[in-house]
Amino acid sequence: MLFLRKLLGRDLVEVAFEFILDVVFGPREVFHDMECSVCGHYEIYYINPITKKQIGRACSGCGFFQKFE
Repeated sequence: MLFLRKLLGRDLVEVAFEFILDVVFGPREVFHDMECSVCGHYEIYYINPITKKQIGRACSGCGFFQKFE
């Protein structure tokens, strides 16, 4: 992820990460955030806007994301 930030610039990497989240999670709302245990950036937890169930979490700082089944 750091290599991409240096190569492409921060804005483009953020857009690419959001695109990945769109594909993996689909429609989502932010549920809450907390400090990422890997990189110290904010890890965001998402919920489905219709069911209000947690659907996953992601950190744009280190590129981590996890979809909850």
